[in-house]
Amino acid sequence: MRKSRLVSNFVGACCVVLLLAAVASAQEYDIVPGSRIGKIEIGMSRQAVHNTLGKPSGTYSLRDKGYKGEYWFSSDNSNTLRVFYDPAGHVYQVSITSSRFKTPVGLTTQSSLDEVKRHYKNLKVLHFAARGNIDYYDAVRQGISFEFTERVDDRNVSSYEMYGLLIHKRGGAVLPEPDELFR
Repeated sequence: MRKSRLVSNFVGACCVVLLLAAVASAQEYDIVPGSRIGKIEIGMSRQAVHNTLGKPSGTYSLRDKGYKGEYWFSSDNSNTLRVFYDPAGHVYQVSITSSRFKTPVGLTTQSSLDEVKRHYKNLKVLHFAARGNIDYYDAVRQGISFEFTERVDDRNVSSYEMYGLLIHKRGGAVLPEPDELFR
């Protein structure tokens, strides 16, 4: 009888460990508006980001005085994570292009503009141009923005698709990439 109870306790403990590992793994892909994307949180120091993600693939300066940007590519170069730092060297904004990341209401980079508008009201729309037209739909108070880029199909018909999800300080404005200009 003692042996079966011991086995039962062991199996139960293993289940708890597996459940905790699954929860921790799922959190790596959570988007919490105004707070974090995965393990990168608003307000983290640059050194803490480097300790978490390793050395960035590249760095650059932003037009806003003192703001800096860094980016990391996925192993297959298909996705990018970008971190913008304020002049004090703390995370101000984080963006991702991977569809693995998900908001609490289930939005990903595969979501449509209609889906975004269903969950977020009073979006501030910012129009930029770089290598094409880019529109940011920014829920300023919540600290989340959705980047849509213009796509032109074979019939020369234009449409917008979500390219990236960004989180930033609640109440703060989304910062565009250095090559993006107001249009």
